[in-house]
Amino acid sequence: LKLLKENRICPCRACSSAIDLELKIVAHSGTLQFLEVQNNRKPFGEAVIQAHRLLKNSIDSDNYVLVSKDLASEIKLSADYESSLFHFRQGVDTYDDKDVYYLFSEIAVDKLRLKPHQEGHTVTLDRAPNLILERNYPVNAARLLERITNYKYRHLWAAGADEIHYNTNEVTRAGTSHMCVVGDQHLDFKVKTKINEHGDLVYGEETTSPPPVDRMYQFFNITAISEEESKLKVEIYWEAKSIFKKLILRLVAKRIFLKNINESLDKLSNIL
Repeated sequence: LKLLKENRICPCRACSSAIDLELKIVAHSGTLQFLEVQNNRKPFGEAVIQAHRLLKNSIDSDNYVLVSKDLASEIKLSADYESSLFHFRQGVDTYDDKDVYYLFSEIAVDKLRLKPHQEGHTVTLDRAPNLILERNYPVNAARLLERITNYKYRHLWAAGADEIHYNTNEVTRAGTSHMCVVGDQHLDFKVKTKINEHGDLVYGEETTSPPPVDRMYQFFNITAISEEESKLKVEIYWEAKSIFKKLILRLVAKRIFLKNINESLDKLSNIL
């Protein structure tokens, strides 16, 4: 939970309160019928009604697993089943003058084996950026950050990007990764952050993929100007070890980076 809070990028209420969420699992079995509404296939029938009723139970907890009597009978789950996580007991609620029985157990949260989140890394760069570009946009700061960090939009505005590969079930936070496909090149990026002294919204990325750099950071710093306008400052830092690479950056690559970023910022304006 500590890492979830520290690595969070998005400032919205849903993301900021995510560490306080609890878990309710309701499981039921039955025969389903389906109804097509505006090309969407939706389930309906008695089993669906029963599942919704079970969601409105009287369990005095916000952190539990509930198994309907029908499903418990089908999987042979006994009313006194115990494990390191669960201690089941029987419950009953009345709906439309009919008793509905189920088994439930609170979840032993302290014994859950959750997949650890990657450590986020705060980057400290004690030098001026190699490139700085600024642009104002007629949207609030939160919406601008959402468009930049939402990878399903990235190929629409990142110059040269053909595809963006990322985990659609993962919230963007410090430490998460994505891949940008440019022609036959696959550029790997990892989300980074840096110390923010001015109250701006900051999103950063690190890559070791694009030649001729050995490492590159790009930071998107968003400052709220008003409720309907924000300023974006893009900072690019790169590292090149060999004299040959440094020469290419000075003579050619810097101009190409500048052209591509300006093109990207123009496209970002269009999709906003």
